[in-house]
Amino acid sequence: RGRYKDATQVLERQLQVQTNNVIAMGNLAALKMQNGEWEQAMPLLDRALALQPQNLDARMNRAISFLSLGRLDEAQRDYEFLEVTSPGPDPRIHYGLAEVYFQKRMPKKATQQYEKYLKLAPPNTAETKYVRDRLKALRAMK
Repeated sequence: RGRYKDATQVLERQLQVQTNNVIAMGNLAALKMQNGEWEQAMPLLDRALALQPQNLDARMNRAISFLSLGRLDEAQRDYEFLEVTSPGPDPRIHYGLAEVYFQKRMPKKATQQYEKYLKLAPPNTAETKYVRDRLKALRAMK
């Protein structure tokens, strides 16, 4: 907890001096997210994206934050933007979209995104097992 507080203070001081430092905004937002402070991360990510709309790291973190806050339409919009603009395949995008669709009760789209995730994700992780279980549940619903 002490390291979190120290890192947060350093980044906040940096942003007081360099108010448009997008890297510091992103790092501070990531710290807030790791601490479960999704709402506090949002203004930092919004500001970073206002300054650099093509910043994919900030966009991904904002999508994750929207999803964590249950703001599904906004999460979907950011994940769809990432799906189109990402320079290469990224399993996190498909995982996020699948979760959005699952929570919106769109099983067909959720299944498609979970399957895309599994093609890209490293095998034998807790997240991969979770996705396989989700797919089984979705298929059982049909």
